[in-house]
Amino acid sequence: MSKRTFYQSILEAKTNSTHQQSINLFVEPDNEWIQNSPHKFDGKAEIFGVLKYEDNHIIADLSFKVPMNFLCDRCATSFNSNLIYKESFIYEELVENLDLSEIEIEYKIISNRIDLVPALRDSILENLPSQVLCKDDCKGLCPICGENLNFSQCRCKM
Repeated sequence: MSKRTFYQSILEAKTNSTHQQSINLFVEPDNEWIQNSPHKFDGKAEIFGVLKYEDNHIIADLSFKVPMNFLCDRCATSFNSNLIYKESFIYEELVENLDLSEIEIEYKIISNRIDLVPALRDSILENLPSQVLCKDDCKGLCPICGENLNFSQCRCKM
């Protein structure tokens, strides 16, 4: 598994009067995250949204725009598109004397910073579409000769 990290300071959310902080940043995804997929990342993912500090935790309401190179499931044509979605995450501040054996904390606040890479990786894996089409009316490939029916009519007799 990749050891990439991308830390975001949360001091502004903890110290300002609204206990909020806007973020807009770019993170390089790792193709290793989707190694069993025919799709690949095609640039840096944009993460933007708001961090809210409440009672020793951060609520991260984030939007993601991930440039992808997809492979159409019907015609096997490669095409670029963005994976766009919103998701929320809770980052817990580690409190002294906390018995971690009974609690699993998925996203942690460490030294007033949060690592956005685990949330990005998890959300991409959850939001990667199970079927991808180059266009809604993709005609696919001829099952006999393999001709891409989006570009020409094959001469097979079906």
